Amino acid sequence: MKNSILVRSATAAAALALALTACGGQQEQSPSAGSDEGGAVEASEPAEDATDSEDQETDSDSDDQETDTDDGESGSDDESTTDDESATDDEASGDPEDDADEADEADEGESAGTLQIALEGEDTEFTPEIVRCNGEPGTIRNVVITMREDLPVVKVTPGEFAMVKLHDRGEPEKSSSTEDITAEDGTISFDQASIGDAVVDGTVECLQGNN
Repeated sequence: MKNSILVRSATAAAALALALTACGGQQEQSPSAGSDEGGAVEASEPAEDATDSEDQETDSDSDDQETDTDDGESGSDDESTTDDESATDDEASGDPEDDADEADEADEGESAGTLQIALEGEDTEFTPEIVRCNGEPGTIRNVVITMREDLPVVKVTPGEFAMVKLHDRGEPEKSSSTEDITAEDGTISFDQASIGDAVVDGTVECLQGNN
């Protein structure tokens, strides 16, 4: 009887020891699991860092593209401004030939005056388009009074010579006397001046020449 009780007690003690040993093993395994979880968290952190880095690079690329776009627009604006300034400068400078043509047209629009020419009973009223006076400043050495494409024509070299030609036919009227002709201060005056058989009267102003 006693032996049976001792055997049972020993068996119970052995079972209790095994139970305690099993509990101790589970407790030792729990921190390991925690460590594994910690490792998993730590492993996930580099992935998050990589995602943040990619986002920063994307933002950087977007900023660079916006900067390039701004630079491109700025370059276009600069080119447009340069073209506008160039066009403005071209318009301001103008073409010298055009300016000369406009000056000639202005001369044509001016009225030099009117001469009355009497020859062989025929009176001709003559409003010249060209009155070209050459000479030094303040002194007229030579005068040509005519139309651009037609007669009559009057030529005067003060103190030396005068000539009138009304028509294509015949010889021009000439005179070596310019007694009644005054050429000064940019005007030429004829006071019933006799030039050959012609008589010229009136005053005209110089329109062209270097006087």
